Amino acid sequence: MAECVKTAAIWDEHEFAKLESGVADIHAAVSGSTTRESAAGRTLATRSPAQSLLLSVIRASIATKAHIVTVDEKETGLRNLVNFGHTIGHAIEAVVTPDVLHGECVAVGMVLEAEVARSMGALGNAAVGRLTRCLKAHGLPVSLDDPLFRKSAKSARLNVETLLDIMRVDKKNSGSVKKVVILSRIGKTLEERATGVEDEVIARVLAPAVRVHPGPPTNAKFELATPGSKSISNRALVLAALGNGTCRLGNLLHSDDTQVMMAALHEMKGAEFAWEDNGELLVVKGNGGKLSPPKDGKELYLGNAGTAARFLTTVCALVQPENGLEHTTITGNARMKQRPIGPLVDALTQNGTAVEYVEGPGALPLKIAATSAGFRGGRIQLAASVSSQYVSSILLCAPYARDEVVLELTGGVVISQPYIDMTIAMMRSFGITAERLVGDDGKLLDTYRIPRGTYSNPPTYNIESDASSATYPLALAAMTGTTCTIHNIGSASLQGDARFAKDVLEPMGCTVVQTATETTVTGPAVGQLRALGFVDMEPMTDAFLTASALAAVASLPPLEGRLQDAEQPLNSTRIGGIANQRVKECNRIDAMRTQLAKFGVDTNELADGIEVFGIRPEQLRAGASVHCFDDHRVAMAFSVLAACPGAHGAVLEEKRCVEKTWPSWWDDLARKIGIDVVGVELSDAPVASTSAPIPRHSTDASILVLGMRGAGKTHISRIGASALGWPVLDADEMFITEYGQSAKDFVNSRGGDWSEFRRAETHILKKIIREYSKGHVVSLGGGVVETEENRDLLRAYGHGGGPIVHIVRDIDDIVGYLNSEPSRPSLGEDLHVIYARRQPWFHELSNFEFTNLISGKPKAVKPNAKPSANGFIVSHTSTKGAEDEVSRFFRFMTGQNTNQVDLAGVRPTYFLCLTLPSYTAPHPALSAFDELIAGVDALELRVDLLSADGKTPTSPQVPDYGFVAHQLAALRQRSTLPIVFTVRTVSQGGMCPDEAQDAIFKLMELGVKAGCEYVDLEVRWPVRRMRDFVNIKQSTKVIASWHDHSGALHWESEEAVERYKAADEVGDIIKLVAKANSLLDNLAMLRFRDTFADGKPLMTMNVGPEGRLSRILSPVFGPVSHPTIEASAPGQLSFAQIQTGLHLVGHLPARKFFLCGSPVSHSKSPLIHNTAFGILGLPHRYTYIESDHVNAEIERAIRADDFGGASVTSASLSLLPRRPRSDLSLTLLLLLAQSRSSSTSCRSSTRCRSTLASSAPSTRSSRSRRTARAGSSATTRTGSASSSSSRPTSRPTTTAPTPRRRSSSAPAARAAPPCTRSTRPGTRRSTSSTARATTPTRSSPRSRTSTTSSP
Repeated sequence: MAECVKTAAIWDEHEFAKLESGVADIHAAVSGSTTRESAAGRTLATRSPAQSLLLSVIRASIATKAHIVTVDEKETGLRNLVNFGHTIGHAIEAVVTPDVLHGECVAVGMVLEAEVARSMGALGNAAVGRLTRCLKAHGLPVSLDDPLFRKSAKSARLNVETLLDIMRVDKKNSGSVKKVVILSRIGKTLEERATGVEDEVIARVLAPAVRVHPGPPTNAKFELATPGSKSISNRALVLAALGNGTCRLGNLLHSDDTQVMMAALHEMKGAEFAWEDNGELLVVKGNGGKLSPPKDGKELYLGNAGTAARFLTTVCALVQPENGLEHTTITGNARMKQRPIGPLVDALTQNGTAVEYVEGPGALPLKIAATSAGFRGGRIQLAASVSSQYVSSILLCAPYARDEVVLELTGGVVISQPYIDMTIAMMRSFGITAERLVGDDGKLLDTYRIPRGTYSNPPTYNIESDASSATYPLALAAMTGTTCTIHNIGSASLQGDARFAKDVLEPMGCTVVQTATETTVTGPAVGQLRALGFVDMEPMTDAFLTASALAAVASLPPLEGRLQDAEQPLNSTRIGGIANQRVKECNRIDAMRTQLAKFGVDTNELADGIEVFGIRPEQLRAGASVHCFDDHRVAMAFSVLAACPGAHGAVLEEKRCVEKTWPSWWDDLARKIGIDVVGVELSDAPVASTSAPIPRHSTDASILVLGMRGAGKTHISRIGASALGWPVLDADEMFITEYGQSAKDFVNSRGGDWSEFRRAETHILKKIIREYSKGHVVSLGGGVVETEENRDLLRAYGHGGGPIVHIVRDIDDIVGYLNSEPSRPSLGEDLHVIYARRQPWFHELSNFEFTNLISGKPKAVKPNAKPSANGFIVSHTSTKGAEDEVSRFFRFMTGQNTNQVDLAGVRPTYFLCLTLPSYTAPHPALSAFDELIAGVDALELRVDLLSADGKTPTSPQVPDYGFVAHQLAALRQRSTLPIVFTVRTVSQGGMCPDEAQDAIFKLMELGVKAGCEYVDLEVRWPVRRMRDFVNIKQSTKVIASWHDHSGALHWESEEAVERYKAADEVGDIIKLVAKANSLLDNLAMLRFRDTFADGKPLMTMNVGPEGRLSRILSPVFGPVSHPTIEASAPGQLSFAQIQTGLHLVGHLPARKFFLCGSPVSHSKSPLIHNTAFGILGLPHRYTYIESDHVNAEIERAIRADDFGGASVTSASLSLLPRRPRSDLSLTLLLLLAQSRSSSTSCRSSTRCRSTLASSAPSTRSSRSRRTARAGSSATTRTGSASSSSSRPTSRPTTTAPTPRRRSSSAPAARAAPPCTRSTRPGTRRSTSSTARATTPTRSSPRSRTSTTSSP
């Protein structure tokens, strides 16, 4: 298929159009059952239209190639054309073969060589977009970020230098000039031969990042037209699809956003699309509003296209059921699943449309019912204070409702009114006039009446250039003192951002000339930009990033009257009205602040905006490397700042994100504007890293506790402080001490005004940090994050290594709890609004997060209950499991006890791979959780396998952050075993999409913040990204892993050593997994382990049937499964199977254990322990010797090589009145010492954890803990056994710390373990019983004897 696309692209646009429009038919002909299962199609009579199309495109490709080869038999030039995509594609193939196929490499090569043509000015965006979409539609990769390449072990070598070196070997190339086939349009090449292209041009295309050098531009005057407006393009696509007739759309934006919109409309049979004029015109044949559910219930994937997601939500309400399909599902990438859509869904559901949240409330995915009744209409109320796109979504579809729609906007000030006006103006162009109603006082209301009707498509509709994108070249002129003219955007523009030149640039000192269709800006001399004082950018929110970049070097005082108050600094620019930018492609306010800081620019965050303090250009810090958060507007805004003359330039790390709105930005910046832009590889060194290392705080640094009121801060602080032995400090109680009033009384005495309270709160916070920074747990007020000064104080404390924990609780639980507490002062705002505002601050400022699963149901308040110091009566329910987890969490935060396993010892260690989709939904494995986790040292939580619907995911998905946090907290309540937090992508054997890098690292950050003992980090991610993550890991240990399931990684190879070294750089523990092609590979693995025996803990194994032996022999954190759950990898064994395997290969000798005493014949101990041995796969045997003294049988048992241990009953001792009570134990000890000193064949064995009846009650009772401690205390270290008689003479010393409870259902056991050995601190294993049994090492013979009470 790549060959067919290639020949059409270089030779025949008509054939290319057939490939574009015939995707479904071609695929059906290739893989359909008719073709595969019969001879149909081999004759004209049996050939289907789809098969005819397939044969046609193949025939045309062969004919093109035959013609070219015939004409140019001796390769004088024309024959070069069939190498389109091969110059770069062959270089890629040389690196990754045989992991990736030739056609797949050439497909990527074609896209990259088309981008080379675009950078030379030979090819337009439309053609590059058509080629990319066509290849992608036929299932071919279009970039080196494709999972096909990333999953290859060789992908690390796909760098610019290597690829250029390989190209240099080709005989057609000469030095720094490479022969590349350059397209001039689809179906035509620039020359009838390959064209010489300099390495510099190719490098800029291949490089993952660019360096923008400082100006001024080489062109003092430059003119250009920006790509089509994304906002207008998406609206035009919806209008034309819903309309009747054919419409030709000109200047449509060619981007991912418009592509997913077109694909979705096509899937719903809403329109047919075709291209004209070499892709410059899109021909849309509308279907008059008739839509059907996607075939086979296919989900509509929209990536991170927020406009498409919001518009299509209402479009889906128009869908009619068909062929049994009764709903449409829309979904997106991980970031899209975080962006809000709740107000729009609320409005639709209240209007009768059935919309279901598939994963989490308030965001995609959505399942929208298709009904014959369609969209009801009538009066609709919509909250429009978050996004104007909600309003436009309903407006666009309103003419097709059953009843005339009257849309009333609620929720305060409507955001981005110009975009609503744009929608109404465009609807008018398509034949429907919406009316904005006027009140009795003559003022415009936020209410619209939309008549019923059908859009009538105009023959042509020309899309305005994107006004938001136009701000970047205009800002460049402003910053560099040059002149820029933008065509197709002027005062008559529909877009609010068209006001940027007059409202932002002119007050900064620029000369602005604007006509109806054109805007020209001339900047002042370099360094002469004025600060803005205050500017409300609510009408043009997307342009605030450009304004922020300019404000960074606007150090002159603003024009008179622009300062907000007398205290505002003269170099300050405050931008307001942009709160919605926190929920765009990223949190743009936060992104601008963190990245401006790299340039040395100070900023403040405002409630609805940002404050930037301008400096001189020469004061900008050198060496900045900008992380763009995969956000096109962040990248382009910082390219403007990087080009500032007199400064130092900057590296823009994710250059391809600009393809969302301006795919040729870097080319246009270099060629049309004249800024020096070069491609660069990202340095491995953590220079200007996006994350500074978090210093390791001292173990006595005070813990600050943040969270919403009612989240449980005070209660959790008290439990945590008790675990640490520290005092609790409540900020509310300090407030009373300082001001003589509770918070409630203080606020009420000031008429409910919170402003003075906030100032007092800052005073308290400073005092806490100054005077109580050591050895305290401090519960802060919920609103402490509301002021920038407080946030700065908390940032400084956290960045200095101070632990700050955010207590997370479901907002509905909080509301339910606070509604039962009328004594608390009113905040004067809806709690959901407050929660949405504060949540990003809580997340940013904290370095730990604790998810509180305390029930939302309050306890009954006792009649005599006294209010706490803050004037409130606090009451809530809790669980013992939650309290234990709080204690563990606080010890982990301080480093007092990190709960991690000792991996350097001689005994094998294991973790259980948990693969359940939910730990809150019922599952048989959860009912017997103790038996599930018996024997293991830790639990691996496979995050990528979690699913909110409780079903194992069947397609790639990223689980919601909040859902994962909730599941992790639920698992913690079941067990305090250490947790290995693992997120795997599809290419790594998991279920997360390979391209969801940001979302995956966000989840791994949750693993750290939630106090997981281990986080698995696959060593395939970009080096900088991994090092940034390691910088924030705090007490968590990183398992740096490399999985190769292809069989290409060999343990004896240099590549295996390279993988080890790469993991060693970022990991505390190294994990390497290969595929065994034979049993000998397991021996090779053991030799590899020996090579690095003195290094960090090393986990190794081979997957596949031949690799099972490696799982048995792997001594460090071997992953195990359990029969009640699905294995996470092929060939995975259970703990019991591994113990059986160890015995079979001679690594686990069978031992005999005894109960000595009289009477003991009716003891349950043999049954209990032999059952446990059997369940755990241990080859041992427990029996009894009936005797009231040390007889020959006991002596033989103790002296035998297979002796494992013995229990002595106190009841039997009471039968020996002529003997001291400890005689039997002492005699046993002496015999044991003699036996061990003369024996040469003793071997240690694995510890036994008794697994008792699974029907035992699942409880974390104090009785279980008491019994566990009793079982532990029965084990002697000194060798002198003690009796449990009525008057003991001594207390035995335990060989290990008192075992902490590991599971929620540890039934009490009356029998102690028959034997034990000394256990190192921190090497705890799960036991579903309190009984423990281990065999000692040869060096610890004294631990071989224990005494217990008789069962």
